[in-house]
This record gives sequence, structure tokens and C-alpha cells, in this order.
Amino acid sequence: MSDTEQTHPACPATPDARVRRTYRALHEALGSLIQQRPYERIVVKEILARAQVARSTFYAHFHDKDELLIHSMDEVLCAADKAARGHPRRDERILAFSVALYGHIAAHRQRCRSGHVKDQKALHRRIEDLLADRIAAQLRREVVVGWQPPAPLEVLAPHIAASFMRALDGWLTQQPALPASEADRVFRALVVPLLTH
Repeated sequence: MSDTEQTHPACPATPDARVRRTYRALHEALGSLIQQRPYERIVVKEILARAQVARSTFYAHFHDKDELLIHSMDEVLCAADKAARGHPRRDERILAFSVALYGHIAAHRQRCRSGHVKDQKALHRRIEDLLADRIAAQLRREVVVGWQPPAPLEVLAPHIAASFMRALDGWLTQQPALPASEADRVFRALVVPLLTH
């Protein structure tokens, strides 16, 4: 587990309309560039040009492209967490992120229509680490209310995150493209039994 697991921020407050437009433009720019080239080759200057956002504006909100990526994921994942908070099933509370994140990725693919860039190992490692931290936090909340996990949390959380990424990789390589719900179905088949015993 990383240090961010302990200090992972709560869902951010909703900014004003102007800032939301800036965030949306930056998120869309990063998402479209990810469809075209490996994440590690994307530079902030390209994101700014595509989003038509000034350098000073970007750095007023984000330190680098990794922080922009985290913010983009947080927006998707926080909404999913809030929607699942009162769900009666543990697996649905823990895995609420999956359908939202697969749907987010599918929407970017459809808008860009450029196909799948196969060399996204750096991006996938980053997403897997972020997910493992978020999943660990959710698992700890379940333990607090009396659930006994089938494995130590420091093993279970990365396992669930890795399963999400393996299902993602398989889904992204399918031709013709399958719906996001298929990736979610495969992922849940791998991990739900661990969360419902």
C-alpha cells in the first residue's frame, strides 16, 4: 500500500462553473491524448494546447499531468461512491467504482474513435495503484462494521485492483468493441465471491 492510502482526500467540493469548465476541458484533452499515444509520452504543453487552457491556469490547479489524472478519476469515483453508500450489499459498496470507471473509459473511446493504444503500461500501473488505495479505504470501512475479509487487506485490495485492470485489458483488445457492461461482468465474476462469503 502507498502513503496515499492513509491520506487519500475526501471527495472535493464542487467548484464554481468557470473552474468546472476548465477542469472538463483539461480532462477531455488528457482523455483524448491517452487514446492516441502512451501516457508517459504526453506532456502538459499538449494538454494545454488541446484544452485551450493557459499554462498559468493549469498550474494554479494541478502540479502535473498525474495530478490531473487523479482529479479526473476522483470525479468519476466520488460520484460512484456516493451513489453506492447506502446499498445493502457489501460487494456493491466496495465495487461501485467499476461500472462508472469502465463507462468513463468507454465514453472516451467512443468520442475519440481512434482505437486502443496498446502501450499504456505506465497509465495502467498508475490507475491500478490509485484503485488499490481507494479499495483499501472502502474495505477498512467494511471491517469497522464487522466484516471479516477472506485475506489481509494489504493483499485483497491490490488483488481487486489488479483484477479490474486485467478485465480492462481483455475488454480493450476485443474486436469488435464490446459494451462496458461486459468488462464489468468479467471483473465482478473474478472478485464478488471474495466479498460475499
